[in-house]
Amino acid sequence: DEARQDKEKKEILENQCRKKIEKIDGLKNRVKTNTEALSAYIHSVGAVDEMDFMEKHKTLERRKTLRHAIDEKQGYIQSKVGLGDSYDCFVESLQSVSQEEIQQKLDEASERLSELNEEKERLLLSIGETRSLIDRFAGDDELSAKQGDLEIRRQQLRDCAREWAVNRIAITMLNRAREKYEKERQPAVIKAAEGMFAKITRGEYTRIFKPVDSNDIRIDDGSGRSKGVLEMSRGTREQLYLVMRFGLIEEYESRSEPLPVVMDDVFVNFDDDRNDRVIHLLQRFAKPRQVIVLTCHKRTLEAYSAKGATSITVQ
Repeated sequence: DEARQDKEKKEILENQCRKKIEKIDGLKNRVKTNTEALSAYIHSVGAVDEMDFMEKHKTLERRKTLRHAIDEKQGYIQSKVGLGDSYDCFVESLQSVSQEEIQQKLDEASERLSELNEEKERLLLSIGETRSLIDRFAGDDELSAKQGDLEIRRQQLRDCAREWAVNRIAITMLNRAREKYEKERQPAVIKAAEGMFAKITRGEYTRIFKPVDSNDIRIDDGSGRSKGVLEMSRGTREQLYLVMRFGLIEEYESRSEPLPVVMDDVFVNFDDDRNDRVIHLLQRFAKPRQVIVLTCHKRTLEAYSAKGATSITVQ
């Protein structure tokens, strides 16, 4: 029985031993496979052996650390000098300057910073002294009275400012109302003359108006500048007076029968260009009424005749 039990134990141990040996062989194969894979991986990254691989790995980690530090410094510089072209110009300026010059400028900046810090300390000390004086004066009754008087004057100033603003707004509104009145409520005589005057001057003068607060006549040119009658040339003035008379005639005839119009050499001070435009305007003006023009100038007679006027010569 003991021999049989020993035999069974032996068989069990042999089976276990066989299984361990098979497991060891499998682990050896895995070690060999992993060793070959590791060797292939080491050679794939350009390393000679494990030590060389470890050195390259340390170098890579160091490179990542430096790259991270460079990115941080670059971000800090960009936050100060800006992105894009500003950063590129800053880098180029650094590359164009030697390290000694940069160090010299850095030393100068550090010295200037120290001076500024000293100035800052002096200013802080002065501020502290000033605050002490303010605190001391705060309990002074005379100062309190002056502060009260100052507050009263400030309130008066605010009241005056409010009143000034109200008056200013009122003046602006009145000016706008006056401008609108001068633009839209001009007498019919001036409105009639305005269109004729613009045609004679070919748009050089676009508007005729009478200001509300004056009896003078003002004329606006094409650029919006306003002129008085005496500021224009003699010929332009006479043309203005002529169209004003035409406007007066049209306004008068709107309430009565047309009457003959007699003119005696009213165009003598006009240049040839405007003279032709005035004659053309007179031709239209003469359609609903009789217009008699007296002249002693042959050129003027020929110009009228060219427009269809009937000429009568008196010896």
